[in-house]
Amino acid sequence: MSSDYTVIAPFYDRLGLSDFAASMAPHLLTFAQQHDWVGRRVLDLGCGTGGATRWFAEHGYSVVSVDEDAAMLDQLRGNTGDVAHVDVLQADIRALDASAIDRADMVLAVDTLNDMSSLRDVEAVLKSVSAILSAGKYFLFDLQTLYGLAETGRASDSLIHDESGLVVFQQSAYDFERQVCHLTYDIFAEQTAGVWSRSRARLVRRAYPVAAVATLAKRHQFELMALVDVNLNRVDANALDVARVIFMVKKL
Repeated sequence: MSSDYTVIAPFYDRLGLSDFAASMAPHLLTFAQQHDWVGRRVLDLGCGTGGATRWFAEHGYSVVSVDEDAAMLDQLRGNTGDVAHVDVLQADIRALDASAIDRADMVLAVDTLNDMSSLRDVEAVLKSVSAILSAGKYFLFDLQTLYGLAETGRASDSLIHDESGLVVFQQSAYDFERQVCHLTYDIFAEQTAGVWSRSRARLVRRAYPVAAVATLAKRHQFELMALVDVNLNRVDANALDVARVIFMVKKL
């Protein structure tokens, strides 16, 4: 899970791959507050280069940012060096050490859980978060659905970046039998004048049934408070035409 993110980390923000987390951060906070959430301590799981982390820190929240990939965390440190109240932890979010993390008032996992390699791994994250959160605290996370990942996989191969010494091609493919989306990035970066390097990152995203994930959350002492789309409109767990869903669950 880490090596290909190591390859793409220096280019992640320039390719817009952190934009979703950054854009959703204020909406997730508003949504949580509408459900009577109060607090100042946020745990950002699978934080990547810090799209959500930076927004929360800029607005006065204390954030612990967790990611397994050291190169992604290096980018996060560069992105958040001018803001206070950000602590960085390199760790596997499936097996968090509760003793190494202060009690959080809210846990986020934005654009993260589709990277898990199995439903068992998704459950491990839920179990890990349940061990950290106190009763009444919230865990907000999202998933691209079967429909959403299939749409991503059907996208045409394309040139997604071509400026300032960086050219990137993206190839997308969806395996309907395994419900897996393969995203391949061919990256050409200018090192010095006229000298270019080439690298390739292959990211694998897996789709999981929304209803199954909701059931796993309940198994680990979470109450499902809301299930919404990216516009924060409520959706049904069995809806077939929603590309991405956001879960708000509360620790019992």
